[in-house]
Amino acid sequence: MSCPRLRPLLAAALTAVLAACVLSATAGAETQTPTPRDIFKTGSDVTVGPDEVVGTVVLLGGDLKVVGRVDGSAVVIGGDVEVLPTGVVARTVVCLGGSVRRDPGAVVAGNVVSLGGRNTLGRIGGAFYRTVRSPFRPGTMIGWAVSTVLYMVVAIIAAAFFPRVTSDVRDRIARRPGASLGWGALGSLIVVPAVSVLLLVSVIGILVLVPWLLVAVPLAFFFGFACLAALVGEWCLRIVGHGRRNLMVAGVIGALALHVVRLIPYFGAVVWTVVWVTGFGAVSLALWEWWRTRRTRTAGSGQAAAT
Repeated sequence: MSCPRLRPLLAAALTAVLAACVLSATAGAETQTPTPRDIFKTGSDVTVGPDEVVGTVVLLGGDLKVVGRVDGSAVVIGGDVEVLPTGVVARTVVCLGGSVRRDPGAVVAGNVVSLGGRNTLGRIGGAFYRTVRSPFRPGTMIGWAVSTVLYMVVAIIAAAFFPRVTSDVRDRIARRPGASLGWGALGSLIVVPAVSVLLLVSVIGILVLVPWLLVAVPLAFFFGFACLAALVGEWCLRIVGHGRRNLMVAGVIGALALHVVRLIPYFGAVVWTVVWVTGFGAVSLALWEWWRTRRTRTAGSGQAAAT
């Protein structure tokens, strides 16, 4: 067979192949499903709707609710994950600083990794991303820093304007910590509520109730904290070998140290409560002894005048 006769056959075959390729590409384009979109957000909540299909979901400082389908993994830092009965997560669920809730019927094909409220790492992660979301909200890092600075200022004011009384109450806590704690518990749980009720039911006492609850009691608590912070600060200075006593520096260091301890889950809350109650008890003891001493001196002066 000569070459001129093969040319029409080769042309026809090449045309058929190209047509088949075009048809297969067109068919593939028609049957190909779109790739689900990935979600990456900070500081906002996300809900995957009932008829919605998404890819991987990454949230920083927000909650995730899955009603539809997540084809990838779900990673949430500083928020909670909730998978409803119709929800599907095709891969792993990772939650730092929150909790994972799976309703009956919910499907999570991969593992569930949750480092939430009981885990220190989860708390730190949650605190960081809550700070990003609401910087000055209580419980955030900036909120903690602002609170720490305010308590340092309280310690400075106590040491600068009332150094003698601050030193006296500080030494009282060091000598009688158990008595200070006991008197503080008695005062805060029984004496303060009882006096408040008595003032409330009396006619003249109503005028004294507001200054009592809004001025006198808070001042006693804050001043007690400043005195105990000065004691803790002196312990810290002693540990690092700083022998010179400086009431103001000790108060600032003590306030910072107590606020650092406050970050420890559960233990910090217990220590913080003991600090407030003990400081209040030491101030109450100091006031009681001051009143008793003054009464004794007044009685003695009266007897001397009578004779």
